[in-house]
Amino acid sequence: MPTTTRRWSFYRVVFATGLLLVLLLAMAWPVYVRPIQAQQPVEQMRAFWVDSQHPGYRNPAELDTLINDVVRANANTIIAQMRWRGDARYNQSIEPRAVDPKLATAETFDPLAALLEQAHARGIAVHAWVNVSVTCKDGHALQGHPQHVCTTHGPAVSDPERWTTATYQGAQVGDLDFGHPQAVAHMEAVVFHMLRHYPALDGVHFDYMRYGFTDYGYNRVSLDRFNRAYGHSADYRPQPEDPTWSQWRRDRMTELMRRLYIGSKAINPAIQVSVATITWGGSGTANRNDWTNSAAYARVFQDWRGWLDEGIIDFAVPMHYFEEHDPQERAWYDNWLAWDRQNAGRRAIVAGVGVFLNSPDNGIAQVQRALAADAEGRGVAGVAFFSYYVPSPNSTDAGRQAFMDRLKASVFAEPARVPVWPWIANPTSGHIQGIATIDGQIVPAARITLLQNASPVRDLTAASDGWYGAVDLPPGSYTVVIQAGDNRTAQHTTTVHAGTVTELHTAAPGALLISPDLQGYWEQNGGLAVFGFPITAQHSELVEGQARQVQWFERNRLELHPENAAPYNVLLGRLSEERLLQLGRVWQYEARAAGPQPGCIWFEQTGHNVCNQAPGLGFKSYWENHGLRDPRLDPYAQSLALFGLPLSEPQMETNTSGDTVLTQWFERARFEWHPHNPDQYKVLLGLLGNETN
Repeated sequence: MPTTTRRWSFYRVVFATGLLLVLLLAMAWPVYVRPIQAQQPVEQMRAFWVDSQHPGYRNPAELDTLINDVVRANANTIIAQMRWRGDARYNQSIEPRAVDPKLATAETFDPLAALLEQAHARGIAVHAWVNVSVTCKDGHALQGHPQHVCTTHGPAVSDPERWTTATYQGAQVGDLDFGHPQAVAHMEAVVFHMLRHYPALDGVHFDYMRYGFTDYGYNRVSLDRFNRAYGHSADYRPQPEDPTWSQWRRDRMTELMRRLYIGSKAINPAIQVSVATITWGGSGTANRNDWTNSAAYARVFQDWRGWLDEGIIDFAVPMHYFEEHDPQERAWYDNWLAWDRQNAGRRAIVAGVGVFLNSPDNGIAQVQRALAADAEGRGVAGVAFFSYYVPSPNSTDAGRQAFMDRLKASVFAEPARVPVWPWIANPTSGHIQGIATIDGQIVPAARITLLQNASPVRDLTAASDGWYGAVDLPPGSYTVVIQAGDNRTAQHTTTVHAGTVTELHTAAPGALLISPDLQGYWEQNGGLAVFGFPITAQHSELVEGQARQVQWFERNRLELHPENAAPYNVLLGRLSEERLLQLGRVWQYEARAAGPQPGCIWFEQTGHNVCNQAPGLGFKSYWENHGLRDPRLDPYAQSLALFGLPLSEPQMETNTSGDTVLTQWFERARFEWHPHNPDQYKVLLGLLGNETN
């Protein structure tokens, strides 16, 4: 054997022996292994539009299937149609409940409440889908219903009570026309009532936030307003393509959007406001300057790019309903996606995918392209499918479930959580709304300037009812300057806080103002949450046999007592006793508690405890932490001044909204426990002002 071969064999033996020793030591010696970090799910909206005309949530069986299907797809959001044509698919509405043989009765089922409870239990967000303009339709199941808006304000009604639109040729159309101020007020009332009664909602989603076509918008009241604003004769009828008339209609939709956004945030700062937006045809290119040629802007007066830039929606859902097999439509789809990635403005875009037009393969191919980032790393915030029930042409129940399985096996293979929008979760700016008044009079179309540190920050124009509003203002002190057309002026000072809506001279729909004598008290002691909107003007009324200046609000009555020193020159009415007497109940004769209970506040004067219903949450905590804002009083006295003594033990009662909830009456308020609401809304105050007045 050659010497080199023997030397190599020797080295191999030495190497093998050393390796064996290393392995033995490794087995005996504890080894540190870096723990594997759990990867956080991506933030990506995965939503299904669930329309009201197909199975989805109309009864408990449909709802169970819907929830299971969404979970099956690894999706996380349901956009459920709650208002179709002036009818409600939920129980707590100012509009009549929908007539549908598949819809379970109101006595046994509230679709929205049940959807919120079951979806949230499975980690699914819920957005209430509201059709805005389309309302009146011949042959509708509620046609002629006394509470339907079309019965009293539809196409068959005479002006100025007709709130619906007309064409240039004069044909009456069943869409609400938001050039009519009362149509705006009605839509605000519908939406805000829903948000107050379903505080667990994650979002409100608007559809048909637009005019139907270019020749729509000729409501008589809107035309009159336009002609007065621009100095035209009363019989002037602008052409449909007239640039000034087109901008008028565009401004009406933007004003409505702005009002709904700010008003919704005033009720619930965490609510997400979104819109289904138009992307007809190939006008959407990656060129931002091409926007004014888009169908949305030019034909139906829906400036949704402007809404994103201003920040009066949280996200847009452009309806990219294009057939993948058609080369031209495929190109339109891809051009719009490129546009989406570059034009989210101050907010976000979730791409709407028209799977109902496409085979499952083509639908998933469109989703894959929608979720892909461009060369600069820009992407959309997720996708929404139209629709849940028809995820492909001629879909069956089995086909729908197979589509859900394919989603989870491909584009939704990894879990995703719903996006956390930074301007909501970690706000750095605030909003403002108010009513323009000078010397106590509302000033329509007033010019408003917002000044911070004497420098102009925003110029606004008041609406026909004096409303004005602005979003995304830097926090701090502001001077609000109001100027009328005759150069009269007024100014107010206020403070904007990050993440909230500052309200000046707040008025409910119909423009009832808070009396200047009472506004400070209203603002300092809880505002909307404690008192609600005004429901009367200030007036004289007999209170316990004495004439008093009072103003009624949704939840109480504020009384002026000039004989008392501040803060007792304004007192709350003892409405609970009045309301109980209306109900035939005398609180002094009702059962009392046996004695103090551990962890509760005991009131010897009336013989009742006030306790929490959950750790750190409930009537006791609310009573203790929401008292009169008077630093001269201790916390107990502050709460006593605002709410008074308890008049009853907690018990299950049904309020005038139809909710059966744990209820406890106090001298000046009624506490209601809503356990399924978010923590900050689990205790709500009853609408004693509405009920007693």
